Amino acid sequence: MTEVIIEALIDSAKVLPFLFVVYVLIEIIEKKLMFAAKAKRLLRGKYAPLIGVGMGLIPQCGFSVMATNLYLSKNITVGTLLAVFIATSDEAIPILISNPATAWKLFPMLAVKVIYALFIGYLFDVIFRKRNEEIFRAKDEEEREKAARHEDSHEEEEEEIGCCHHELKKDDGKRRDKKEIFKDYVGHPLIHSIKVFVYILIINFAFGTLIYYVGQEKITLFLAESGWYQPFVAGLIGLIPNCAASVIVSQLYILGGISFGSCVTGLSVNAGIALALLFRKSKNLKENLFILAVLYLSGVILGLALTPIPW
Repeated sequence: MTEVIIEALIDSAKVLPFLFVVYVLIEIIEKKLMFAAKAKRLLRGKYAPLIGVGMGLIPQCGFSVMATNLYLSKNITVGTLLAVFIATSDEAIPILISNPATAWKLFPMLAVKVIYALFIGYLFDVIFRKRNEEIFRAKDEEEREKAARHEDSHEEEEEEIGCCHHELKKDDGKRRDKKEIFKDYVGHPLIHSIKVFVYILIINFAFGTLIYYVGQEKITLFLAESGWYQPFVAGLIGLIPNCAASVIVSQLYILGGISFGSCVTGLSVNAGIALALLFRKSKNLKENLFILAVLYLSGVILGLALTPIPW
């Protein structure tokens, strides 16, 4: 168990610097880009799922966390969010490319995930087009009303809600106090990163404890003998809100425990810690469960379709 604790600390610590960078970027986006009409059109426009897929391809789960925050702040659509989640491969890319037997299979795998992520993203953008327009219209109207109230009352500058419901003021280029700048661009991202780090540490420890008592060999054997429903099981493993899930799926594929299709399912469903954050920060349980169901079922369907491939 000492090794489990040490591994949980090390794995969680590896994510912390990236989380800090991500939340600094989110802070900049919220203060600068989110108030700009061009940036809003880009995030909400026809190229949004494509941009999301590009972000998801970067082998880190931090971008799925960023996408979750953007979705909860009503700046991207559910289609773009799903596109990021499906495209995310996390630790699978360095693991597969470092193994000579699977390195060449990584590129067709990524190609399949990219095409499928774009398909799902644009499909749900079309299905929920009217709903998305209503949500964005309501958000824009709310921002206009806030601006109007501020202009009429001449009160202190209106505040927006940031990525974790902290007070957020528009950065309009005016000269600001150094302490205020440090607080906004260093202090808050650091506090937010530490909070998420603790959350990841708890999950890593719980997951490591499970592996310690059950054993990875038993999991591999179970999946190897699971037959046609293997993608369903691989999808459940992929849903574990932990970066280690992509490691396990990749390792199982390298060891021959799961098929190419099941590997794609597990990696398409896995979005790192982002799903856990979605459920923690959003009170709309029905919507959260819908996103979870779409992500899981779409991944399983893709895996079943690819299962006949003898890779």
